[in-house]
Amino acid sequence: GKDNVYGSGRVDAYEAVAQAATSDGIIRVREDIVPCDGLLHITVSDVDLAGQGSITVDVWSDTEPDPEPATLTETSDSSGVFKGTMETAEGDPVADGVVEVHSGDTITARYVDADDGNGNHDVEKTDTATSDCAPPVIDDVHETDVTDVSAIIRWHTDESSDSVVDYGETTPPDRTASDAARVTDHAVHLDGLEECTVYWYQVTSTDQFGNSRTDDNGGRYYHFETQGNFPDIGLAPCHAGRVYLDADTYGCSDTVEISVYDMDLNSDAGTAETATVVVTSSREPDGEVVTIEEDGENSAKFVGTITLTAAAPVPGDGLLSVGPEDFVTATYHDLDDGSGAPAWPAATSHTDCLAPRTREVRVTWIGTSTATIEWETDEPSSSRVDYGTTPDLGSVREDSALVTHHVISISGFGACDRVWFTVGGTDAYGNSRTIDAGGEPFSFNAYLVPGIFWSEDFEGDVSGWRLNGEFEIGTPAGRGGADGGNPDPPRAFSGDFSLGEDLSGLGDNPGDYEPGTVDTATSPWFPCGDCRNTVLLLRRHLNVASGDQASIRLLGNGDDLTVWENGGSAVTDGAWETVRYDVSSFADGRQILQIIFRTEANSYTEHSGWNVDEIILKDGSLPDYQACGGCGGAPSMAGLRSAVDVDPCGGGGIRLEWDPATAWGTGTGGTYAVYRSTDPDFVPGPGTLVASGLTGTSWVDESAPTETDLWYVVRAENDEACGEGPANGGLLDGNLVRRHVVDTLSRPSAGSPGASLRVTAIGHAHARLAWDEAADTDHYAVWRSENPDRSDPVLAGKPT
Repeated sequence: GKDNVYGSGRVDAYEAVAQAATSDGIIRVREDIVPCDGLLHITVSDVDLAGQGSITVDVWSDTEPDPEPATLTETSDSSGVFKGTMETAEGDPVADGVVEVHSGDTITARYVDADDGNGNHDVEKTDTATSDCAPPVIDDVHETDVTDVSAIIRWHTDESSDSVVDYGETTPPDRTASDAARVTDHAVHLDGLEECTVYWYQVTSTDQFGNSRTDDNGGRYYHFETQGNFPDIGLAPCHAGRVYLDADTYGCSDTVEISVYDMDLNSDAGTAETATVVVTSSREPDGEVVTIEEDGENSAKFVGTITLTAAAPVPGDGLLSVGPEDFVTATYHDLDDGSGAPAWPAATSHTDCLAPRTREVRVTWIGTSTATIEWETDEPSSSRVDYGTTPDLGSVREDSALVTHHVISISGFGACDRVWFTVGGTDAYGNSRTIDAGGEPFSFNAYLVPGIFWSEDFEGDVSGWRLNGEFEIGTPAGRGGADGGNPDPPRAFSGDFSLGEDLSGLGDNPGDYEPGTVDTATSPWFPCGDCRNTVLLLRRHLNVASGDQASIRLLGNGDDLTVWENGGSAVTDGAWETVRYDVSSFADGRQILQIIFRTEANSYTEHSGWNVDEIILKDGSLPDYQACGGCGGAPSMAGLRSAVDVDPCGGGGIRLEWDPATAWGTGTGGTYAVYRSTDPDFVPGPGTLVASGLTGTSWVDESAPTETDLWYVVRAENDEACGEGPANGGLLDGNLVRRHVVDTLSRPSAGSPGASLRVTAIGHAHARLAWDEAADTDHYAVWRSENPDRSDPVLAGKPT
């Protein structure tokens, strides 16, 4: 017989039954899966049955529900452990001492425990196994990695099975290659092949029970032709033409390059010849004819191009009209694929005409002159923020890296300023989108720093600074870092300018400090007589090598304090860092102070050195940053994202969802208010308010009237108490993003396209389906099968 399958831990559990019988009886089937002509091993353990010698249990299946008796024999005198077997066979039920099954049946073994030792009597105990009579289902048979001497035959099965390929230059094939490993994704290597030769093949897979299936392409066999290795062009297709497109995805105005390889097209070795291909799309199914030209004399490669357009199709204009999520297919009529038969090789790519969809725009950090804006997109795209202190914007920050999580820092405004901005980006295919807050820019209010005694952002008059060595005040541009350290930052932390070493590319090591030198930057004297609880707060981007000295010092009234030093250890900041030092013991009450940044290059390893921005001395007992308050700025948000009927067939209310507020204006947080009306143009107000004080980003309106057209608006209210917000008198954002929905109590059944389905072949590569619109239908499901009775349908898609 065939091997049975024991599940993980199944054998251990089976054997454990035999170790110590108790009054609480147990029955176990050793097999997890059994072939249809297999053998079940059954054990019962029950101390109450000790000494009986044998017992009978019932075994049945889904196919044979009337039990067959199985006799189990006691393993030793008075052990109370009984073992036996039951055969299985595929077929219709017969009372023959064998359990008849079909593939996928559950097989059950049962005995009745007269006394389970817990006060229960005649307790049924069961265990089960599953039958497997079905051979693997084979699909997606194809060849890959074809060269002049080798190829890989691949296919997929629905269960683990071995891999056998019969192949040869004639049919039926006379050579075999195999792999005994049981897998679902099969790959068999064929080696020692002859170039420019057609090979015919079939594939076979057998599962662990010996159930076997062969796919010979309906008796026609599969075939491929090996490539030729030609002196002038190397490996190339011989008689079996191949078509290639130069990208997997195109934007809707891109130029597509089509390549065809076929030695048969090279009929004159001394002339560059031409041929044609047809390029089609779903939007232009009749396609455009493209002339392809031989890539030099005596070549097997022919190349041509066509430009895509989003405009309506115009037959014969040489442009291929495409739409969003369309396909682009190039098809070539090969008169002889090497087997003497014609073929239509094709290559298909897809289009991306849709700009990235953006969600969760939020201001995640706010300072006095800088802020960080983050958002998400549904596909990788560049990052762009347009911003300014008026809704006209005017300033831009961009990052060309294609990402889905976007982070952009902006600067150049002042404490408590209202800053307006939009976000956007462009994907890899040139599709761009700009996002705002329902028709106007997003906005936020910059924070203030309470208790400032002195600050420097390097944007105004800096003539009082004394700079020695390679210290400069200028615009960092990512220079330096040539000797293993990180380079300068690509831009200032705030505004356009910062303090740094060799920002412009000086000396023998552009962007880095020079070996054996001392660089210093000394601020002008500034008053600190009123300083209390003093902390030094600054932005640092520092890179110094091990052995070099970097330090920050304060000078005052002939005394000095080393605020920080690296002690000769390497420092490698990869981004702007915020550092904070308590200097109250030195600075409080000092009439005048200076701050000094210093680098002493003792090693011969050059790094980019100091970069410093936004230096602040302040009262450390107060927050470093805080909202300005005073109801000077309202929150900002993108508005309601969706309004959906919870239960279209039974009421239940309307579920609303929205993204978090982008910013809270001059507040520090807030809540959300929901407004509802039957007027599609309504303006939110007290008369349309249905909920307020919501802290999450979703809510179900259980009081929504049913079978009524409803429009909703969600607004953010900040935590200030000097506005007109419904929760706490805070300020409200002004978005008017309205979403329509109906809370229905019932829905009619979807109609059917019926006999209106029409199928058209496109480019010898695709089937185009069209049908008449069905009543009361939201979307359609498409099934495809190679069986006209649809016995094995495959869900091919859910088009609208």
